[in-house]
Amino acid sequence: MKFHVAIIEAAGKWVLSRFYHHEHVLALHGAWYVQHEPLSYDHQETMNRLHREIAAAIRRQDPAAAADATRRHSEYWADLVLELDPR
Repeated sequence: MKFHVAIIEAAGKWVLSRFYHHEHVLALHGAWYVQHEPLSYDHQETMNRLHREIAAAIRRQDPAAAADATRRHSEYWADLVLELDPR
């Protein structure tokens, strides 16, 4: 969560930042991890790699690469959520 908030705040997205700091969002985030098994090592490694790719693109000041890495991260997370909780 800290990684996401740091990116949002660095981008100056104050509305999104306030959303991420809202107690209900924090509670939902925590509830997800209480209700589900911890992510497998492979999933954790993939998420960490995707975060590193986003950070590297930002450091290079390459908005297209940052957007692409962010899209891949979001898609991976969405697919993972559906896999873990197919309701």
